[in-house]
Amino acid sequence: MTRRDLAAIRGLLHGLPISAALWAAILLTLWSLR
Repeated sequence: MTRRDLAAIRGLLHGLPISAALWAAILLTLWSLR
């Protein structure tokens, strides 16, 4: 693995919790509006 691959994986790992929190918020709002 090259340094660029590690940087990309690290970026993905950092972005996962943010996207997961966003999806949770969106699903919660949609579910509460139902």
